[in-house]
Amino acid sequence: FEAYMFARKNPKGVHFERWRHAYGCGKWFLAARCTATLEVFGTYPAQVSEPPPEIIARIKTRRPGWSLE
Repeated sequence: FEAYMFARKNPKGVHFERWRHAYGCGKWFLAARCTATLEVFGTYPAQVSEPPPEIIARIKTRRPGWSLE
């Protein structure tokens, strides 16, 4: 269990993650951020299957050449 939870790859660059607002409403949400700089590009509801176009545009503006793989 420890290996599953903590021994994982930590890719450098733009990453999409699930977060939980633990000290507030308790809701889950998704966040787009850069793991190298900790820059947050935006958040969106966990019920959405793909990042909203405005977040993708924000990432592409700040990271030219980036693409959603």
